Amino acid sequence: MQVLQEGIGVMQRGVLQQNPEMVRMGGGFIENHPAPNHKPWSIMSQSDQAAFKATLPAFNELLHHGASEVIEKAGKRQWEEA
Repeated sequence: MQVLQEGIGVMQRGVLQQNPEMVRMGGGFIENHPAPNHKPWSIMSQSDQAAFKATLPAFNELLHHGASEVIEKAGKRQWEEA
């Protein structure tokens, strides 16, 4: 989870500093983030855990898609869109 948070932070700083290389570097962290080494669903009730687990792949896809869009916009120097 720390690698993912770090990647998001690097991307945000890259956008704020209008630095496309930094945005790409942060995107690399996101693209290659490891799976959680803990069970994030363990903090919720048993009855909610299966549904939460089922949503994880969709949220991961959204994360990767969003990062790709930010990288693309930064590469075109479209900072407001990024």
